[in-house]
Amino acid sequence: MYFQVITSLQKDRERCIVDLRPASHNLSEMRESLLSVVAVGVFDHTIAAFWQYVMLLEALLKIREDLLPKSKNNFPLQERIRAIEEEFSLDESVVSGDFTSRLKTAIDLVVSTLANARSDRDVRSQITNLLFERPIPRLREAILSFADYFSEIVILIDDLDKGWPPLQVESHDVATIRHLIEVLNKIQRDLSRRGLGFRHLVFLRSDIYERLVEQTSDRGKYNVIKVDWSDPEQLRHLLWERIVSTLDKSHHEDAWAAINPEIAPGVTAIDKLIESSLRRPRFLIDVMERTLSFAINRGHGFVTTDDVNEGARQMSLYLVSDFAYEMRDLAGTPEDIFYAFIGAPAQLSHEELESILARNSLGLEIAEVVELLLWYGFLGVLDDQKRPIFIYDRAYDFRRLEAERGPVGPSVQYSINPAFLLGLTKA
Repeated sequence: MYFQVITSLQKDRERCIVDLRPASHNLSEMRESLLSVVAVGVFDHTIAAFWQYVMLLEALLKIREDLLPKSKNNFPLQERIRAIEEEFSLDESVVSGDFTSRLKTAIDLVVSTLANARSDRDVRSQITNLLFERPIPRLREAILSFADYFSEIVILIDDLDKGWPPLQVESHDVATIRHLIEVLNKIQRDLSRRGLGFRHLVFLRSDIYERLVEQTSDRGKYNVIKVDWSDPEQLRHLLWERIVSTLDKSHHEDAWAAINPEIAPGVTAIDKLIESSLRRPRFLIDVMERTLSFAINRGHGFVTTDDVNEGARQMSLYLVSDFAYEMRDLAGTPEDIFYAFIGAPAQLSHEELESILARNSLGLEIAEVVELLLWYGFLGVLDDQKRPIFIYDRAYDFRRLEAERGPVGPSVQYSINPAFLLGLTKA
């Protein structure tokens, strides 16, 4: 979706698209340095100044990048570009780097400034002198000086929350996102008043957004586009669009029927594959490709029940062996955590669950691991009718799922997600 947005926006040649996707970065060093020496008000002041400087610099760098090809036969434009390169020291090390490296440089600048501060007032004064008094106004004016070449600037940001562990995000991390959004709104107001259009779009995980709303007094202030993949119909439509996109309309239904046979009364192949994907689009496309591969390699002209079952089985084995790496990287659980459940029953009491987990070196409290297994959809809770409820059935509202689980005790019953069960069966 992120790249589709970029592709669509780039159709307008007078639009400057600032695409920011840090491959890896860590704001924790700056946050910890701030929290150790300053009060909350100064923390807010510093983060706001930091984001305003970074966003304006990235916009100016993108403007420079877009105008360089146009300047080859335009000497006045070359001089204008050279002037901003000299004013802001945009040497080769800056312009050839990526957002991640420039973000780290900006963080290092703020951290080194904080190291020399003696008090909250000193921090505020130094940050104001460092960013507000000169660079930020100059960056804004430099951007406006190129308004004759662009109708608007669009900033797109993704992956800022990549690597943040679920259920463990701290309030100051969320405050950092909140200040970024507020700064983008401020830049929009400042530039729009001077006749230059400005828009922005920040992609966030749903749990980060919920925490953001919790910390915001005016909860209706954000213009939100919510993409909820917990709805099976949306996932079914996703596959439909991918399948028919290159076909003549007269072949749409035949193509769909070829890959989506009924495999049981009232159950189609797509129904089963959706439930084998943890309702994640990437996993759904993966299990669909596995199923089609089996059908093709077996010489079938259409997908059969056996193809679907084998695709689901292979996907289950993949989830058991590889999905735990995502949990390990983000939450610190062992990479072989799912192997502990090989041969376990599909439904578990709380005591049985604790017994399984206690046999393994987790590095985390058992209660914390149980919450993570619920969050990632490996475990669900049984409702009053003994039906399993997983996190995606509640639109990733973990508080709702916890409320349905109720107090932890002998009566709590868990269910292993069917998407994992085939991969956990003993041979």
